[in-house]
Parts: sequence; structure tokens; C-alpha cells
Amino acid sequence: MTELEQYFRCCLDPAYYLQMKSQNQIKFSDRYFVEHLDHWTREPLRPEEIMASPGFFPGVKGFYPANRSTEKQARQECRNIFDELEANCNTCRLLQRRTHSKHPQGFLFGICSKTQEDLIFHPDDPLDKKCYERRTT
Repeated sequence: MTELEQYFRCCLDPAYYLQMKSQNQIKFSDRYFVEHLDHWTREPLRPEEIMASPGFFPGVKGFYPANRSTEKQARQECRNIFDELEANCNTCRLLQRRTHSKHPQGFLFGICSKTQEDLIFHPDDPLDKKCYERRTT
């Protein structure tokens, strides 16, 4: 059983998790947080629907336990909330992108159609721009 498979089994089955923990047989590292809930909706995990849902947080690569029937919509709703909290130009409806050569640190260039401000920004940085408007998906 792989590390990810054992983690998901522990999330699905609280009794299995407690047994493995009491016997010091947990193979996955401390970076996993065992819950018995869908990561996105906080509903109980259903064995027939569990899946590895990719995250979207910048700089964090990982998978989260989720129920297949609700994962896509719930993850998108969480993404929209995250984007609005960060208010980054990269996900703003008002951004007019400018063509440019690739920047070595990944910065992007554009113009805000509301403020007419020239923009230089990194897509992973929270900017908290007051002019931010979420794009429709």
C-alpha cells in the first residue's frame, strides 16, 4: 500500500486509522492531516466516491480526499473565494494583458481597464487590489 493509499484509507476508516496509529504503523508523513471529511465540502467521505483532488494553492503541491460527485463544483467555489481574498490581477476581469517576453521570475504585465494603471505583478502573490473583479468561469 502506498503512502497516499494508506492516507486515504485512514481518512475513510477511523477505526483503521486508530489501529494503525496505536501500532505505530502509519507509513505516511506528518504532512498529512487525517480527517474523515471531504476537504472541500466538509461532508463525510463516502468509500464509493473517494478521489484524490488536486489543490490550487500557489507553491503547495498536494492532493486532498474528496467525494467525486461534489469535488469539481466545491473546489471551484473554494478557488473563487481564494481568488477574491488575494485580489491578484492575474484572476481579475479588468486585466488587459500585454504581450512581453518571458520574465525570468515569472512576472506578468498588463493594464487595469478600470484605473488605466500599468501593472507588473506575479500571479502567485496576494495583491489586495481594491479594483479587483472576479472573472466569470
